Amino acid sequence: MLAGELMHSTKPASAASRAWVRLAPCKARDPCKAYSSSDGSATGWHAAVFVAKGADEARVRARFRDCEGSRNVGAEAWGFQLGVESVSEVPGGAGDVVFLADFLNALAWDVGAAKYNHPAMKAAYDGKGGVKEMKRSLKAKGDRWDHVHHPGHKTDDSWFTLLNQVADNLASCQVEIDATVTLEELKELVVQGKGGVERKAAKAATQLALSAVTMRQAASSSMTCSSAGTTEKYQRTMAKLTPSASRTLAVQYAPPSSKLWRKCTTPV
Repeated sequence: MLAGELMHSTKPASAASRAWVRLAPCKARDPCKAYSSSDGSATGWHAAVFVAKGADEARVRARFRDCEGSRNVGAEAWGFQLGVESVSEVPGGAGDVVFLADFLNALAWDVGAAKYNHPAMKAAYDGKGGVKEMKRSLKAKGDRWDHVHHPGHKTDDSWFTLLNQVADNLASCQVEIDATVTLEELKELVVQGKGGVERKAAKAATQLALSAVTMRQAASSSMTCSSAGTTEKYQRTMAKLTPSASRTLAVQYAPPSSKLWRKCTTPV
C-alpha cells in the first residue's frame, strides 16, 4: 500500500482492489459542500465544473494545453488543476470540497497514493500555479477535501454523473470557455449518445448549447463563437440518425428549442 489520504470510489471493484480506497456511500449532493468535477482528453483539452456549496449555478471551464505526449493522462492532471484553480478563486474560500473525476489517478496523485514522473503531471501538481501550491494556501484554513472516483458515461441521474458528464463533454468539444450557468442550464450540457453516430450528435448538441452560453458571455469577454456553423453541423448529424433515435435526441437535447438557447439568443 502506498502512503496517502483515504479516497472513495463509486465503483465497487476499484474500492475492493485498493486498500486506500473506500466505497462511496452516496452519489447525491450535500448542500453543505462544494463540488469540482474534472476531465481531460487525449487532444490536450481539459475541463472542470465547479459548484459552490448551496449554489444554484455552476462555473464551467475548458482549456487547451500541450500535454507533451502524455495523451489524456496529462490532460486529466491539468483538468484537476483547473478544478483546484476554480476553488481557489471563490471569494472568502470554498469551504469543504468534493473533487470528482472518472480517472482515478487524477485524484490518487493529489492524495499521495500514486506516483507520477511525466513533465506534464509534474507541472500540473508541482509547478508554479500547480495543485500543491494552491492547496497549501487553501487547506491552511482547515477546509476538508474529499476525493471521489466516479466512472464516466454512466446513465443514472445522480449528482455525480451530472457533473462528470458535463466535464467530459466540455473536454471533448475543444472550445475554450469560462462561463457561469444555472443548474438547469447545466443539465443541457449532459448529452450522451450510445452509438458512434449518436455520440457525434450528442457532441454537436453540446457544442450548440456551449455556443449559446458564449453568446451570452461575449459582451464581457474576448471569447468568440460560431453558432451558425455548429447549428449546421448539429442538423447534418441529426439527419443521419434513425427516426426513433433522432426523435429521442431532438426532444431531449435540441438546443434551438431549449431554455438556454432562447435565453441566450433573445435580444435584450
